[in-house]
Amino acid sequence: MSRTVENIIKNDCESQVLDFKREPYQLGKNPKKYELLKDFCAFVNNPSNLDKYIIIGVNEHEGRALSFRTVNNDVDEAGYQQYIYQNIEPPITFEYKSFQYQSYTLSYFRIFNNTKRPYLFKSDIKDPITNKLLFRIGDGLIRRGTSTERLTRNDFEEIYAARYKDIDRKSDLVITCYIEKSKEEIISNFNLDFIDVKVENMSTKSIGFDIELRIKKSKNLVVLTMFDAKTELRKIQHKANQMPTGSISGPLYYPDLNPLNISIDDTEDHFIASKIMLRDKTNSVILGQKSKDESIFNKEIIIYAQAPVTVSGEIILKSDSFTEGPLIKEFSLSIEKSF
Repeated sequence: MSRTVENIIKNDCESQVLDFKREPYQLGKNPKKYELLKDFCAFVNNPSNLDKYIIIGVNEHEGRALSFRTVNNDVDEAGYQQYIYQNIEPPITFEYKSFQYQSYTLSYFRIFNNTKRPYLFKSDIKDPITNKLLFRIGDGLIRRGTSTERLTRNDFEEIYAARYKDIDRKSDLVITCYIEKSKEEIISNFNLDFIDVKVENMSTKSIGFDIELRIKKSKNLVVLTMFDAKTELRKIQHKANQMPTGSISGPLYYPDLNPLNISIDDTEDHFIASKIMLRDKTNSVILGQKSKDESIFNKEIIIYAQAPVTVSGEIILKSDSFTEGPLIKEFSLSIEKSF
């Protein structure tokens, strides 16, 4: 997930799903601790079902990350969860993590799978210094662009109308995960496979979504982007070409610049591949009516098996068209040992 956040820092600007903060939220007797409730309530009431991020330790300029500062914070995820649970209902799903970026320790909140709008204050929120009432029980906030506003009657009407009007569109999509031999130069020389996803929109209405391919780790499996795989194979090829007699011949391969359209996050249990959303798009993938994408990841996720292995995991699609949460499909495929 840290790779996803890094890409957001590099490419995205503040919006209805992203906010940059210089300092971490403080709890306890801090006079500004209610800012956490304000920001969370506003984010989850925004009608988008995309993941929302608050990235901390970032100095922004005109909405874009400009510089950074190390985050020192004594509050952990459990502390934030307790404070939010005590003051907002229904419960909000989120995670709070720290990660290394350049030479700094930053942190982020990922706010996800919160579709039970409206989210409202279940207790009066007062300024701890002046005792002034800031928000009453039943008040709510919403983020519009980069602004935070109180929920209006019109907002409530739209929320409830959407709840009863929108139909979850998961059944519109047919998803297939597959493994094939790569035909890319140098990748094919080493007989490596790629793993990819085919998605077909069976409906007469276009649909946009973001996608993750979560591959369970095993000791015999390596997963790389096309760029990283070519770089590693070039090293092998270079070493072989330096030997007096070698089984691999031909010119060295010099890869192009990394296109950065596919990222792979290496976590403790999974390789998580995602497609980076372009700045002018609302989703990383958009399918027209009655259309399909045979290669969502552009055949750029390369897998190397050190022994015959079963490749398994989940395909996760997130979309505002999925009113009941993300679409999750499990897969299990077998491959033989690579070169």
